[in-house]
Amino acid sequence: MSISLNPNALVTLAVAKMHLDVNPNSTSEDDRLSFFINAASERVASWCDRIFQQDTYTEIHSGRRQNFLLPNQYPVTAISEIRINNSRDWTDPNSLIDSTKYVIADFNGTIQYDGIFPTGYNNIRVIYTAGYATFPSDLQLACLWFVEWYYRHRTRGDMGRTTMGKGDENVGILAEAPKMILQILQDYQRCEFNNTESPVRNA
Repeated sequence: MSISLNPNALVTLAVAKMHLDVNPNSTSEDDRLSFFINAASERVASWCDRIFQQDTYTEIHSGRRQNFLLPNQYPVTAISEIRINNSRDWTDPNSLIDSTKYVIADFNGTIQYDGIFPTGYNNIRVIYTAGYATFPSDLQLACLWFVEWYYRHRTRGDMGRTTMGKGDENVGILAEAPKMILQILQDYQRCEFNNTESPVRNA
């Protein structure tokens, strides 16, 4: 059996081995660690409700008579085009918005338009590039802590328990995701308010 890292993996196998003090020259734990890295990366993305690796996206949005647009993925690094058409005819040359009429704003999470996006259902199409070319260090650390949590739990035999008795003592067991991981991920979790004049979105 050979498990490869998924494209959305937030850390490399080498970094996970370094973090867990696993011999970098040994391959005995490679499949296990690759599986945990994939699981941790997917859990981080799911909890934050976003995709972190850089890619190009085509999205359809509904106009709300506002001068900004919040793409589903961010940070936005480039905008290929924006089209507005109530009939959703994206081949109509008149639907194309002049690239001088919009900018990337608000910590690269918002597209600011010089005009007003007209009210309509799925009447805006945007093609853009978003995501991190290099993942932030604290985001990678959160993923590594998840990997470590999975890795340590596999041999404990106390999955789901919250305490472990030893003589007259009860010792607490961390049965859920460590709080320090979630504290980091709060800064990356999708948080947006579409109906405000000044949209709020995490980094």
